Amino acid sequence: VNISVRVQQEHIIFVCVNSCYPQSGKRHDEKGIGIVNVEKRLKLLYGDQYKLNIGNQDNAYSVYLDIPALISTELLTTQDNNNQYDQMPGN
Repeated sequence: VNISVRVQQEHIIFVCVNSCYPQSGKRHDEKGIGIVNVEKRLKLLYGDQYKLNIGNQDNAYSVYLDIPALISTELLTTQDNNNQYDQMPGN
C-alpha cells in the first residue's frame, strides 16, 4: 500500500494505491455502496470543488482525492441550513 497526502496551494491531495488481484465475475466499472456514499458526502461538503478518481488497472486499485484545504463560508452556511449531512443513511 502506498499512501500520500500533500498540501498543494489551497488543496489537500490524497493518493492511495494498493495491489489487488483480479476478481472473477465482477466488472471493474461497478461501484459499491461505499463508494456511492462517499461521493454523496463529498458532493454535500464540497459541491463541485473536489475531484475523486477511483480506478483498478494493472492489478492495482487507486484512489485520487483533491479537496479544498478550506471550506468556504458559503458551503458551510448552505450545509447548516439544509442539514443534508445528518439526513444521509448511516447518520
